Amino acid sequence: MTCSYTMNSTNASSNATHVSSRSFHHFLQEPFGLTIGRLIIEGIIFFIGVVGNILVCVVVVRQRLTKSLAYVFILNLAIADLGILLFSFPFGLIRTEGISWPFGWFGCKVFYPLSDVFHGVSIASITVIAIYRYRGIVAGRSPNQNRAANCAKVIIFCLWVSSFLLLVVPLFFSMEFVIFQGKHYCYPKFEKWLYFAIYQMELFVITYMLPISIILFTYVKIRARLRESIRLRHQIRRQSGLLNKTDKDSFNEKNFKALRILTPVVLVFVVTMLPYNIYRVVDIFIDTSGIKYMLIFFKMCVLAFVCNSSANPVIYALISDEFRKAFKWHLRYCVSKPLNKTNMFSLAERFTSIKKAHGKERKKSATTMLMV
Repeated sequence: MTCSYTMNSTNASSNATHVSSRSFHHFLQEPFGLTIGRLIIEGIIFFIGVVGNILVCVVVVRQRLTKSLAYVFILNLAIADLGILLFSFPFGLIRTEGISWPFGWFGCKVFYPLSDVFHGVSIASITVIAIYRYRGIVAGRSPNQNRAANCAKVIIFCLWVSSFLLLVVPLFFSMEFVIFQGKHYCYPKFEKWLYFAIYQMELFVITYMLPISIILFTYVKIRARLRESIRLRHQIRRQSGLLNKTDKDSFNEKNFKALRILTPVVLVFVVTMLPYNIYRVVDIFIDTSGIKYMLIFFKMCVLAFVCNSSANPVIYALISDEFRKAFKWHLRYCVSKPLNKTNMFSLAERFTSIKKAHGKERKKSATTMLMV
């Protein structure tokens, strides 16, 4: 969110360098009641996002799910979303609400642009998860456990470094800290409009269009492969006379379950980040300082931005029974009681410890009958 409202800061005209133009007084101001309502909604979403992403991190780490490559990337996604909520969102709020910059020259030059790294890592993590599913289902590649762990570390390291180089480094040379009429201002100011246009277009491509293209390609291929696999397995069983209504294809069921979780994650990303990226493209070609509704629109973009980083834990809880039970367990017992691994909900296993003993026996007997 660092590059928000940068057109006034990058325009080559003399008006663009006037500090008062960045206080947004010439835009249509949001009604007070709407401001209060929006801030309350943002506060609720912020709280849900912070608690939810912390729970994701706790569940993955405490249950040692990092042995699975997919959960390693889910953990990385949760950490990046936490960074967005705890750093990027407050900085964006300071800008849009016209609050005097409270973190001084060093905070403006270093902390403000550095917060953009979380945005890049979050988007890259979603993309890498889609690629990982594609390699496992379509390409049929199951890496060695030790090699997978080392590969995950390298990939995550590359995600953070590339996000830092592409999104943060250009802003280190562009941030301006100004004191005007007793208020402190922090904003990006590019020397030439061309530099600004290149940077904005770069962000639009690598943080929106490219990830969406890769994810859509992998999802189309994965769904086609799963349908083909289901048809083939049913055909083989039908020909061999082993097809049973109660028989389940555990392999395809597991993969479809993964897609049911990741599909809404991707859809939320596409929808919530669309307004902000529309603004980015428009801001390249049009001086948005002349549009009086632009500040209100941008505040809605910030709200959508927060929703994107807060939605993933909610999606896990709604769609995944295992995640939902693990969240409940930690919320009830993790703080008040010492960790007892026998009571932990395992996301790596199909059945959890919450099942009653007779329910487990019934499941086991049914499985034995199918195998016979």
